[in-house]
Amino acid sequence: MRLASFFLLLPLAFGGCATAPTDDELAADLWSEIDGYDAWSIPEGWTDTPTLSGSHSGAYVVTYLGDSLAAWDGGGTAPEGAVAVKESYDDEAGTTLTGLTVMKKIAGYDEATSDWFWASYSADGTVGSAGKVEMCSGCHASATSDYVYADAPAGE
Repeated sequence: MRLASFFLLLPLAFGGCATAPTDDELAADLWSEIDGYDAWSIPEGWTDTPTLSGSHSGAYVVTYLGDSLAAWDGGGTAPEGAVAVKESYDDEAGTTLTGLTVMKKIAGYDEATSDWFWASYSADGTVGSAGKVEMCSGCHASATSDYVYADAPAGE
């Protein structure tokens, strides 16, 4: 029992808490977490056919929502752990996936952006950008509810 208590108290001797993960570590974990995202929900009124985005560098996109974000009613703040994945294509036929943009709500991550973490990946999972990505947060700040766009893709 004494040995167990020692190990429980040991972190207190070194600052009291573990080091927060880096943005690259969060992005790597998120890439694993979204495995199988293409079986997730597509927002109501949206489509699984790539649609030209008014943002996302003029790509054709398809958006998927993890369970907690799909169940959220859009009021208040999105639930912790909520995830959205946006596929990007060069053409509306969706011939070649060029990358993914992902947003995840992580409690305590960034109060200034309601705790959203953003990451962009190439089609093979290579991280392009991750963390407090100004391009993402700047655009999503004008979203209808908690940095999440609820309008159909024509409103992106």
